[in-house]
Amino acid sequence: MLLPILICASALVHIVAGSIGCQNAAGDDVDWWIALKAPEGSPYGYLDSTQNPPQWAYDPNSELAATSGNPLANTLQQIYSGGVSYLIYNDQPFDFTPKPKIDGKFHAHAKGVFAFSKTQGFWLTHSNPNFPDNPKDSSYSGIYNCSATDASKCGPAQGQQRYGQHYLCLTMDHDNLEKAAQALQMALVVVASSDLEDVQDDYPEMAQIVSGYLKHKTGEVPVKDSINQELATVGSEPLLQFAMSPTEIGDDVYLYEELIEPKLKSGMWVETWKEGKDFVSYCPSVKSSLPKGTHFKYETRTINKIFINQELQWTNPRTRNSGDHSKWAITHAAGDAESMTATNSSVALSRRLLSDDNAPGKRSVARAVKVLCMADINRAGHQLQRGGGAVCFSNNAPLWNAFLGIVAEVGACGEL
Repeated sequence: MLLPILICASALVHIVAGSIGCQNAAGDDVDWWIALKAPEGSPYGYLDSTQNPPQWAYDPNSELAATSGNPLANTLQQIYSGGVSYLIYNDQPFDFTPKPKIDGKFHAHAKGVFAFSKTQGFWLTHSNPNFPDNPKDSSYSGIYNCSATDASKCGPAQGQQRYGQHYLCLTMDHDNLEKAAQALQMALVVVASSDLEDVQDDYPEMAQIVSGYLKHKTGEVPVKDSINQELATVGSEPLLQFAMSPTEIGDDVYLYEELIEPKLKSGMWVETWKEGKDFVSYCPSVKSSLPKGTHFKYETRTINKIFINQELQWTNPRTRNSGDHSKWAITHAAGDAESMTATNSSVALSRRLLSDDNAPGKRSVARAVKVLCMADINRAGHQLQRGGGAVCFSNNAPLWNAFLGIVAEVGACGEL
């Protein structure tokens, strides 16, 4: 069942009213929220921590591109209202002055926003290039961010409304924000704008993101490294963060296949941008589907179609000017894709997987770990050297089930 976007927030005792944090469409504080924006416009599906269990909400009258009345705008407007410390990172920043330096070879392929007081704040990770505006010289203008002089030219074809995008907001305390920031130093994110003047002593890891970015010399090879660590929201939602440094060409790192899947001991279905030399659906049983010289243990299938409802459904074609630019993945077990094909319904599959969990003595595909990850990196050859990472909900089976329920098609082994 689809719910309206405006949901009555249940009491969250860990969230202090009036503190910096994630906000829903009504402007209420929430522990976390997730939005998936459809291609060609800005209708969106929405989940948050107040839903029990999480169910996709959709309001045909709400647009994620708007400057108010949606969770993205309400959350970010806290920065543009002034008096809030923040750090914006984006490898494709909007038209900032001065223009951030970008080392396309080594800087992270990662996009996000931190905003915080001395005690807590929010971390917004997303996939949207040219977003958001610079708070130092602009008000919040939503997702368009079109720099054309003639406003009539600022439509979906010119702005990032053209592509599907993901947005994840997490309300976190000081210590967890600092832990997340420390991992992002390794990824070498592009700092588009920051204001840490009032909290530099309280947030040394945030400050180090900025100083590390400024000290990096174009073409300088970072030390190869990766990390995974546990985080939590203020409402005690357990998270697992992955981060990896940029590497030299030829010293490739596969985020999903080499870092995330071995840690989770599970294969994944992955939704990422399809352009250029992206990767096929990998299956260990089909050797031709593996890149030369690789030996991955788990299946990594590409998600081809999304179905939230009749108004929110899309395919992810292998074309340059359309498709889904979001980056997220859910764990799965070998055989899940074939089971979905047999039932012709991921919703039916998700219900069976959950019910099978309680079947005594039954070893089924449902025994796979149920984890959702929102990520920075595409499954594409040209991004194997880029820094970045992912944030995963490590113990939220109902949320995993909500995402499983919108997967309408995954690629066959060896399929692009």
